[in-house]
Amino acid sequence: MKVEILSQWDLRRKAAKGFDPRTALISLGDWGSEPFTLPRQPEHTLRLLCNDITPALVNLSDPQDIFRLFSREQAGQVARFVYDHLDCLFLCQCCYGSSRSAAVAAALLEHFEKRGMAIFRDDRYYPNLYIFRLTLQALEQEERMRAHD
Repeated sequence: MKVEILSQWDLRRKAAKGFDPRTALISLGDWGSEPFTLPRQPEHTLRLLCNDITPALVNLSDPQDIFRLFSREQAGQVARFVYDHLDCLFLCQCCYGSSRSAAVAAALLEHFEKRGMAIFRDDRYYPNLYIFRLTLQALEQEERMRAHD
């Protein structure tokens, strides 16, 4: 599996040069942020909005805070997107390219190649463990569902 972790700035730079065919972008934006435009688009794009927080850091009695968390539904969207485009290069992007995108990339690499922990050991990244766990669980569930089809 080919996976790259990018910041918003890295993605803009890559877009200026153009994307290779069979490129799939998983973009995790901040809740309430405006979608940014790229001069060129990858072949496939999934854009999700969630803040880089975990349930331990929010007021769980406030529906607005809960709504801004990465959700099981979003993790399922990632899993379906990935399984629909398995032959692609996956660009995992968030604002700074170090937490949310690293978590998704680690989950992909752990699920498909059992080497996602390398991202946790890399000093450039600090993967959001909550996003990693939900995404990994969703990938495992999607794999089971597709095996039954």
